[in-house]
Amino acid sequence: MTVSTTASRKTYSGNGSTVDFSFPYKFFADGDLVVVLIDSSGTETTQVLNTDYTVSGEGTDTSGQVSMSTAPASGETLVIYRSLDLTQDVDYISGDAFPAETHEQALDRLTLIAQQLDSTKTRSVRLADSVADDPNLEITESAANRANKVISFDSTGDLQVTQELGVYQGTDTTTTTAAYNERDLVKSTTTAQLNNVYIALQDSPAGTALTNTSYWALLVDAASASSAQTAAETAQSAAEDAQGYAEEWATKAEDSLISTDAGGDGSTDYSSLHHAAKASASASNAATSESNAADWAVKTDGIVDSTDYAAKAWSIGGTGVTDTASAGAAKEWATKAEDSTVDGTEYSAKHYAAKAAASAAAAATSADDFDDRYLGPKSSDPTLDNDGDALTTGDLYFNTSSNLMKVYNGSSWDQVAISSTGLLTVANNLSDLNDAATARTNLGVQIGVDVQAYDADTLKADVADTITASMRGTVTTDNDLSFDMNATNNFSCTPTGTGALTFTNITSGQSGNIYLDNSGGHVISAAATTFISAADLTKISTAGKYFVSYYSADGTNVLVSASSAVTASGV
Repeated sequence: MTVSTTASRKTYSGNGSTVDFSFPYKFFADGDLVVVLIDSSGTETTQVLNTDYTVSGEGTDTSGQVSMSTAPASGETLVIYRSLDLTQDVDYISGDAFPAETHEQALDRLTLIAQQLDSTKTRSVRLADSVADDPNLEITESAANRANKVISFDSTGDLQVTQELGVYQGTDTTTTTAAYNERDLVKSTTTAQLNNVYIALQDSPAGTALTNTSYWALLVDAASASSAQTAAETAQSAAEDAQGYAEEWATKAEDSLISTDAGGDGSTDYSSLHHAAKASASASNAATSESNAADWAVKTDGIVDSTDYAAKAWSIGGTGVTDTASAGAAKEWATKAEDSTVDGTEYSAKHYAAKAAASAAAAATSADDFDDRYLGPKSSDPTLDNDGDALTTGDLYFNTSSNLMKVYNGSSWDQVAISSTGLLTVANNLSDLNDAATARTNLGVQIGVDVQAYDADTLKADVADTITASMRGTVTTDNDLSFDMNATNNFSCTPTGTGALTFTNITSGQSGNIYLDNSGGHVISAAATTFISAADLTKISTAGKYFVSYYSADGTNVLVSASSAVTASGV
């Protein structure tokens, strides 16, 4: 290999987590590296190999790595440098082939040692190459003579061990009254230089001024420090005054004006504490208003003021609203159960709707019974009634081929015999009936049983009617996805599996609604006579609850549409 770099040292800053540190320079053995940890105070600790750290990558050019046992913390510095033993381990055997690789490694080692020595030289105190003279830098004094001394250069520029920094000789006036030796220390008693400390640069005769820089150097400028102290004390006093004024602006009692000494205008300036107290009072008033507003909105356990209740109480009920005569929440007037009064006398909209639905169902039943008894005009004997059910004894129909009324005797149709005795005449308009009530009973149209009595409020198909109360049809539960249009108009369906949306007994002009609860997400298809968009089929095949409307325009096919999923059943 070649040695292409003179670098042999890496420095890293700790972060408390990193433990692996690269050393991208050549070294031969783990012990060739020195690892030093420097803490935040500057104390250096040389780490111990295989205890504090391990080394890998020896013998490589750039793949060396030091792995610390504990990650250096933030504020700590890790220094890694190469330090080879100054030895030569290569032994050439006479007569052997020349070991080129071993020889090259020995040269590399010598080069790295040279770099190491050069680094040591560079990091030491030395004379610059430009210094022309060759001073004597050898120290010959013994340890005892060197103790508590300093190293300096003598008058010829050679290194020497000299006396202490200086020997304190006490006080004197600025114009000295005694002779002093080199490096003596003297403190001045003259006012202009009071307490200043000077050091003799050379032996100084009596009468030499301490301010004479040929003989003396100023070590401690106490006079200037004293002036600075006085200025500092003045500044401190001003700062204390400012602190007092600042405290006055911050904490002076509520409604107390700031003094003019503190910069107040004497009429409108108050402290932060004053303004905070006022803001707190405003916040308290606002909180009270907020509480009152909340009571008017949602209180349900009694009155808000002396006479009235909250919006929520009137909406859904509350103490004094739902339990007081001549009162009642909006919710109660809308939904209270059938036959239960809201205010002691009147009923809810739900009650009247249920009654109307019951009346409509009774009327529909009576009409269906009559339709099943009298089958109407037909050209031949029918084999099933109008609902497609089996005939029953007593069924009637008018034969348009023979112009005869016929009655079913249980197995066949018989002509109805006509006797002149007891015949009703047209001119009498049924007034010659022996007993009209019995006749109606016999005909299955007994008032109050089979049909309703006349009521001016009964809806009529050929006039414009005004509906003043809610009307609802009976909801038929049919969970197999096949709906008999003769059964009812409105259905509720909760399918238990896949199936086809189908309608039977399709009647032209009939329409209705289906509440479809497909929470199970069953796949729903359409029968051939059911017309529904692919998008709606996909929609109702997804788990959810849907409102489905249907209508037949031709008595053969049914048109169907579906809402988006709803969040409540409505039933």
